[in-house]
Parts: sequence; structure tokens; C-alpha cells
Amino acid sequence: MLNRSPLKRTLSFALCALLALAALPPAARAAVETDVSYIDVNGQMKPAPSATVIDDAFFIDLSGPPYTLNGGWYLVKTQHDGSVSNSVEGGIDISGNVNLILEDECHLFVYNGINVTGDNSLTIYAQSTDSDMGVLTANSTSKDYTAGIGGGNGQSGGKITIAGGRVSALGGNSAAGIGGGNSGDGGSITISGGEVHAEGGANGAGIGGGKSGGAGDPGGDGGNILIYGKDSHVTAMAGIGSADAIGRASTGDPGNIFIAAGTLDIDGDPVPFDVAFTATPETASGVVVANLPAPFGAVPLLSGLDENGTALEMFTTLDFVTFSLAGYQNSPITKDSGDMQSGASVDFAGLVPESGDGIPGSGGLKFEPESPPPIVGVLYDMQKSGDIFTFKVIIANAGTNMAGATVTVQLNEEYSTTVTIGEDGIGHGTLEARGFTGNIANFHARANVKGGSGVMTTYLVYSDGRVVRA
Repeated sequence: MLNRSPLKRTLSFALCALLALAALPPAARAAVETDVSYIDVNGQMKPAPSATVIDDAFFIDLSGPPYTLNGGWYLVKTQHDGSVSNSVEGGIDISGNVNLILEDECHLFVYNGINVTGDNSLTIYAQSTDSDMGVLTANSTSKDYTAGIGGGNGQSGGKITIAGGRVSALGGNSAAGIGGGNSGDGGSITISGGEVHAEGGANGAGIGGGKSGGAGDPGGDGGNILIYGKDSHVTAMAGIGSADAIGRASTGDPGNIFIAAGTLDIDGDPVPFDVAFTATPETASGVVVANLPAPFGAVPLLSGLDENGTALEMFTTLDFVTFSLAGYQNSPITKDSGDMQSGASVDFAGLVPESGDGIPGSGGLKFEPESPPPIVGVLYDMQKSGDIFTFKVIIANAGTNMAGATVTVQLNEEYSTTVTIGEDGIGHGTLEARGFTGNIANFHARANVKGGSGVMTTYLVYSDGRVVRA
């Protein structure tokens, strides 16, 4: 029998362990956290399975760009080394069912967008609903025909769900902000929470379809778009051309759209009509549900009805919507789009189980941006060496090429510099801040943006993802 010394056996085991580690895919070698929570599509805090950590080291071992996220759970981490963001040059491809949790105060910037097509799905979650929400920016403005989140050239969007976070998506030329690339349909898009800003490239919808590829190519259908939730704040802006802010691109069918605003704030033209829900007894409790045709299903709209009823702003391209309130005699109640005009009402009374269905239809929706329009901005990749800060800044305005624009970047009020936005939409700069010991969260860019009526408005773009009017 061959006898090995303890030292040789130890070295042999160590070598095997190293070889096994080297054989693992990069994602398997990445850090994993097991105690992770997130807010689900119903607004409930839930524990997640173990999640692979996405931080500044995550993409080093991955082949790319573009970098592939395979099905599973991921947690975008806050950086603790003084930087405020992770940035990915070259884009991300989604493969399988990916669940992405944005840790509070994190910022992930993806340049050249997040590709979600076919049967692949991306669901974005946050850990809070306040100013600490994590930030995700997906920018394809320098990659023609590519959605900020969704399809590439000739591709329709896959299944995209945003349940929370501060999410900005900018499409390249002929592509949607969220949805289809050039000639692509919107796919399946659900927004149930978070602050979402979606801006299409030229002839692309803000949320929905990408531009037609030419004669004989209808392209650009809106797809299936569902927006609801008390914690949702959605800004949708089409690019230059005839696209809808939410729905079709320059050509194509609007698709199936259902928007129930409630406390949802949609920037742009007012939603066309509101529906008032009332009940007998006047203090009825419970959740009013819209029973929508496939692929939507049952959508919770609001809880509780008072003596004055509860009005809900709404838009739909569906021919019929069935509303129900558990335990009420005339529940469900079916309304067609012709009945749902401003001031329409749904009155519940009595006791019976809920049931019902509807059928899909067609129509259109277009939100025209107000003047001055909102913008998308991000201040990212900030690094500090001694008294010198380096950074990148993006300022984007619907339908306007911001190349050549001058942006002032400030840290508190004592330190400032100016940066010129390049042809790629990015400004690179440095700022000397001798003796600075304050909060880096005060780092912000000041941009003057001209709206459609020629009115100049000043915006402040903070390093934590906030964009506010000065």
C-alpha cells in the first residue's frame, strides 16, 4: 500500500480545492448574501433567497462586454470605499429569469443598456420607498436601435417588471426607453412601484415599441403595458417623431395598455378620465380589483371606500374592464371604454362572490411632455485622490442633443467646475476641493435645459440619483 505523508495529503487536498474553485463560473465565485429583503410587486416586504452580490468587483471575472446575468437573484450593493456607483460599460444581457434587488443608496449605471428579449425576464426590486431607494440607470443613447431596457436592433422586449427603485432608461435612436429596439414590439412591461423615467430615442416610445424598420415592416407595437401601484411614479417621454410616450412607436399598434393612477403620478398630459368607486354601506372596506384579460389577470387598485367614494384616474386600450369588490352583490361590474369617461362611477352593493373576465381591444395613448420637460441626469464614477475628484456626468433631454452643453458641477457651494457634454452624451471632469471634509452626497451638477416653449429651467443632478428643479 502507498502511504502518503500528512503534508503531501494536505497539499493534494489544497490543490484539488484550488482547481475546483478555478473551474467554477465567475458568478459562482462572487460574494453571496443570504439575509436579503425586498419589496415585492404587491408592496410587501419579503425575504429573498441567497443573492449574488453585484459590486465594483463583480464584472471583473465575467467575459464581456456585454456581460451576461443568468437566471437567479442578485443584490446591487452600496459601495463603502467612498465611491457612490457601479458602472458597466458595454451593456448587460439578461438570460433566464433574473431578479435584481437594489440595495438602499446604491447606484448601478449600465452604459449601452440592459438587453431583455424573448422568454427572458428582468424584475427590479427596491428595499424602501423613500429617498434611500437604490438607483438603476440604463443608457443606450450612443447605441442606435437599442432600448434602455429591452430589445436590441430588430428585437422585441422580453418580460420587464419594475416593482421599485429609482429607474431611468434611455433608448437609442429608433428604440424605446423601456420595451422594443428598432422594429421591435414592447413585450410585456409591468410597473407597480418606484420612480421610473423612460425616454425613447427618435421615433421610439418612452414605454412600448421601437420604430418600424421600413416599408412592409409594421414593427413598433406597444405590447402589453400595465402600470399601477400606490408607490409608483412614472415619467414617459417619446423621442422626436410621432411615437407615443406609452404605446406604439412611429408605426404599429398601441397594444394592450392599462394604467390605474390612484396615487400614481404620471408626468405629462392628464390621464383622460377618472372612475369613482362608491359602495353601500358607505364605509365599505376591501380592495377594488380590476379583472383584466390575459396576460394581465387581477390587478389591485385601491383599499377602502369612504362616504364620498374614491376616484381613480385611469386609461385603458382594453374594450372591457371588470371591477370587483369581494362580498358585494353586483360585483363584478363590467365597464367598456365608452362608459369610462370623466366622472364615470362604479357602485357596489350587497353580498355575492366575485368573478368575471374581460376581452382585449385597441386604442392609443400619448403623453406630450410639458414645457419645460423633465430630464434624465446622472453623476457617477466619482473617485477621490487627495483633494482631486474625478467624475462623469450625463444630462439628457427628450428630443434634444445635449452635446456641447456646459454643465456646472458643484460640491457644496465652495467648490465648482464646468464640464462640456461630449458627442456620446457624457461629460468627463475633475474638481479640486482642498480641505473638503463634508458629505459627498452634496456633490451635484447644475444644468440649464431649454423646454419646448423656449423656457430655460435649471436642474440639479445629485450623485445619489436625485434630479430636481433648482
